[in-house]
Amino acid sequence: MHLSQLYSKTKLDLLLAILALILLWVMLASSSDPLLPTLEGTPLAAAFEQFRTGNQIAFDLSVGALSAIGMFYLLVRLPEYERKNRIKRHLQASYKSFKQSIIQIFVGAVQGSYNSEIIERLMDQKQFREFFKEPHVPGQNKWHGVANKMDAFMLRQIVLEAEVLHGEFQHALSIIDLKDQEVFAFMKHFSSALYRAKNWSSDYDGTKEVLGFFWSLFAGWSFVDGYSDREFLPDMIS
Repeated sequence: MHLSQLYSKTKLDLLLAILALILLWVMLASSSDPLLPTLEGTPLAAAFEQFRTGNQIAFDLSVGALSAIGMFYLLVRLPEYERKNRIKRHLQASYKSFKQSIIQIFVGAVQGSYNSEIIERLMDQKQFREFFKEPHVPGQNKWHGVANKMDAFMLRQIVLEAEVLHGEFQHALSIIDLKDQEVFAFMKHFSSALYRAKNWSSDYDGTKEVLGFFWSLFAGWSFVDGYSDREFLPDMIS
């Protein structure tokens, strides 16, 4: 959803909230029920005195309008909110599956076999950094080992995973309201990076781009801020 559409939705919600407060005041002021005892003798009492004429009409109209606003949120906004949460949960699950699959490819490249406990441990950003910084062969760490093992078959596996996740992100971006412009920009950037995955190659430059992307994503590396303990993408999705 575009930011202009999001702004319109936020503005509408604000206007409806203000309108609901005004209608609530009209309903209470025009009601034939006696004033609440807690308001008697207070400065607010005058604000809830009945109008000189038209009280029944004002009461009926305000009740009807309040009911319409309530039905709008019950039938439109609430299902929309629930649908957005379902999509976010699905996107979180999709990203977790994507991350597990890519980590399996990387671990398999440097040590051949692995168990589920290792993969689950490496889902943690700090553990991922520490594991792939471990020595692999003299003068190289395990991340260098992944780069040395990169070939067309391994790259194709990575690209297939990236293409699946790209489709999920594109779908989510089209229907989820992203209220933070920074979040929206990051999601668009990440989606674009996944789209470019189909053009990755297994030569030196292609391998450098692929591993640079995943080191930034899984290890929390940024040229601007260095390493971060915050896993940015899952935080953005939530």
